[in-house]
Amino acid sequence: MQFFHSKRSKWTKSEKQLALSLFYKSPSTYSFMIKKLRVSLPSVRTIQSWLQVLNLKTGMKTTLTNKLELKAKSMTEREKMCVVMFDEIILKKELQYNKYQDVVEGYQDLANFGKQVKLANTALVFLVRGLLHNWKIPLAYYRILQLYFLCLDFFIIGKFH
Repeated sequence: MQFFHSKRSKWTKSEKQLALSLFYKSPSTYSFMIKKLRVSLPSVRTIQSWLQVLNLKTGMKTTLTNKLELKAKSMTEREKMCVVMFDEIILKKELQYNKYQDVVEGYQDLANFGKQVKLANTALVFLVRGLLHNWKIPLAYYRILQLYFLCLDFFIIGKFH
């Protein structure tokens, strides 16, 4: 990592990987290195923008699993202990036009399992969460009409076995 990185130049791939590894290991130490030690690192906001997922589509995403792999590289065996879990988020029943993907969103969307012309009111999110350390990364999400146990069985058996 350069101590005097030019403000206008882009971060190299190796600089990005090092910054992400440091940030994953300890966000507070990362902030301390920038503010107090004046080490030339990408800002926390820049790191967050790199971790952002734009134009997220329903289903399981390789970009999210790639982020999980990157995070795992900087973790100890104890930090890697995790669980796959799910949660639901209540959505407004409405249609919206996504100009980036040129689609109308808001219908029930089960990704590879099909779409239905019913307005979704729930997002079902599968994520990996650390058991002994506080971290989580989403794996997949689906827009559904309502959550019921047969639906969960369908997703868990269909995706994770």
